[in-house]
Amino acid sequence: MPSANEVLPAFFLSDDPDVVLAAAAAVEGFASGQVTTPEGYNQRTKKPECRGIHCARVFGPIADYSCICGRLSAVQHSGQICDRCGVLCGRKEVRGQRWGYIACGVPLIHPIVAPTIAEVLGCSVDDLVAVMRFQANLGRDGSVVYARRRAEGYYVFEDDAEEARQHRGNRYIAERLAELGQDHLLIHRIPVTPSDWRTTRRDPQDSRYMGFVNRCNRLARLMELAAPKIIIDNEERLTQVAFMRLGEVVRDELIARDNRRKPAPQTAYSQQLLARIAQAPDDLATRRRLADYLCEQNDPRGDFIVLQLDSTAPHRLSKAERDLLRWHYDAWLGPLVHAVDGAEFRRGFLFSCRTLREPAKATIGSPMWATVERLHTDLVELIVDPGMRALRVLSLSYQTLHSLCLQHTQLPQIERVEVRLARCPPRRVTVVSENSVLTGLRELELHVTSSRARVDCAWLLDTPLMERLDTLSLTMPLESLEDFELGFWWDVVAGAQGPRSVELCFHKRTLVFSLRGTSNVELEVRTSAAFQELIAMGNDELFEHYRRLLLGVARAHVGHVAIRARGQWFDSRLHMLADELRQHFGNRVTLPRLNRARYPETS
Repeated sequence: MPSANEVLPAFFLSDDPDVVLAAAAAVEGFASGQVTTPEGYNQRTKKPECRGIHCARVFGPIADYSCICGRLSAVQHSGQICDRCGVLCGRKEVRGQRWGYIACGVPLIHPIVAPTIAEVLGCSVDDLVAVMRFQANLGRDGSVVYARRRAEGYYVFEDDAEEARQHRGNRYIAERLAELGQDHLLIHRIPVTPSDWRTTRRDPQDSRYMGFVNRCNRLARLMELAAPKIIIDNEERLTQVAFMRLGEVVRDELIARDNRRKPAPQTAYSQQLLARIAQAPDDLATRRRLADYLCEQNDPRGDFIVLQLDSTAPHRLSKAERDLLRWHYDAWLGPLVHAVDGAEFRRGFLFSCRTLREPAKATIGSPMWATVERLHTDLVELIVDPGMRALRVLSLSYQTLHSLCLQHTQLPQIERVEVRLARCPPRRVTVVSENSVLTGLRELELHVTSSRARVDCAWLLDTPLMERLDTLSLTMPLESLEDFELGFWWDVVAGAQGPRSVELCFHKRTLVFSLRGTSNVELEVRTSAAFQELIAMGNDELFEHYRRLLLGVARAHVGHVAIRARGQWFDSRLHMLADELRQHFGNRVTLPRLNRARYPETS
């Protein structure tokens, strides 16, 4: 009988069927609780969901000597379990030691035990796998009859009698093993690794455990509803597949934990290099020297920096980068670990993040902020901090922009700003109009969040935000299309002082107008499949607004009009609109493909 610390390695890593079965039999006895739901952390409270894959009842408290509800929140209650929330009062380090289990409604076959089961049933391992996948029938004498695969991808038995037997699937294998007194070879409880082994940062274990719990719950519900056998059989097959995939991911994690290197202690030289990087974030040579030094010290961060510096696709992490970041995320963020969310690393250091207001206030002035180039925040004190040397892209609310203008501190290094507006025009535009803070601004993106307010951007023309602007993007709700005037933005682009490119987006890019040029403005209109479906479903008001905007453009000021669409224009009204656009713009218009076979009367 393995101990509690030996169950996980024995279950997932052992090559001995007897050891695997002994570990499987001990799962429920040594586990700290059962996981029944696929939820992880609550997005609002940031606390683990009850009975989820990070449940505090199962894995332990998330704060030292405090349960979830706060009833037990002192050292003297250490070791007690709260009778209200059921969470242990103790140190949060136990979340890296306690583990749980998942109960599956269908008997599962462990890949290490599969040869033993095949030997008991008198067939080969390949035959057993085909029976598990419902691709073959298993006779009582060990004979196997395979189904033939059709061109469509499904399997059928040529013999109707063989099809009627349905001697396949995990349940049939379980029945056969029970008749032979070998039902202990099947698995019914799956261990869930400790929560601290599975961070909330896209850990592959989390996704596999979520998928497996979903399969188990779905199967239980289908059986409760007495669903047709073919549906339950398919769900049993998918549950076995989910278990196999889960085992692969956990095995990789256990092997990596045994071989994982610990960060080397900081030396005077590494601290000196880190200080140089904080003073000059764009100096890649210093980052390379730090990476070489850390590699000599056998520090995993050296490998991470090298991988990121040599990456040809910096916006997409390789598997090696993702694994290193998952294992050392907290250590590499240092004092910012509880102050930021959605952190992204580039060139080995923090590149982009969103601040959590109160915790981030306490970290203002930390050298860790020096490498941040993209920041989503409402902390004016952080934005104007001299230590934000690399900041180039800023996302903030209009209230924060208003407060920033009151600081009278120029920020010439910021090139792009995203502003969230509750209404347009906003209140108190005088301060924004009179203060030039973002003197280096080249791209401005406005997001109007309210669907009730009329969008009027005339106030923007008088602000310093437009002085050196190259690109302007405006995102609005679809309801704003009713009062929208394309001619206003045509004059803005064609004007001598306006941006050379304007992009006008409606509701998650359902409809996009892009204007570029000077004297002869080029217009590009992009419609999504959802927009075409709204028109095809009879949304006459939306179609009339769309038609009014396109035909209201004066032909004399147009260089070219290109209308892009996903797939073909299949609605008859869109076909008639295409004919009107050809008459209005002539050869200056490019239209999407039209489904003339469906609507020949418009040709």
